[in-house]
Amino acid sequence: MTKKKDLKRRVRERQERTGESYTAALAQVRGPRVAAVPEATREAKAAGLRCRAFVSTRLRRETDLAALFARLREMLEALGAPACGPLLRGEMAPGGIPDAVRLAVESRRFLTEVRTGARGFSRDGRLFALEWKGEVIVGGIVVHAGRTPLIYLGCIEDLRANGAALAGLSLMGIGG
Repeated sequence: MTKKKDLKRRVRERQERTGESYTAALAQVRGPRVAAVPEATREAKAAGLRCRAFVSTRLRRETDLAALFARLREMLEALGAPACGPLLRGEMAPGGIPDAVRLAVESRRFLTEVRTGARGFSRDGRLFALEWKGEVIVGGIVVHAGRTPLIYLGCIEDLRANGAALAGLSLMGIGG
């Protein structure tokens, strides 16, 4: 039996109706792809962070992301987060690949605490939550040896309602 028989049938039906090529009809039948995650590296660097930064679409609409990254920098410094070396001083990150199961368990535990009012960093220092303009902002930091650190920021409310925001956070190892 042909794989994806139903999909191919729907694509061919659309081709007949619209006159589109198979590829164009396939793109329409499959529906929209996940939107690219907006970048905010310029704003992060303006706040003194040495990383590539990404934010949710909702945060990208903010006019003052540099202030948010400045707030994150203050929190990093005040709490002495493990990521301070690579993010603030450009130090080399420790090597190794994190255990995905342990990371997922820690992510769920941390988000449960955040939803009940906790702020700051997760036990492993990879995730964080802070208050900004009346919103709870959650994020993840990925630091690998020999690579530029990555940061992702999004509103916790986006995790409940927005699949695209959840996709961005899942890139950082955060689960809803």
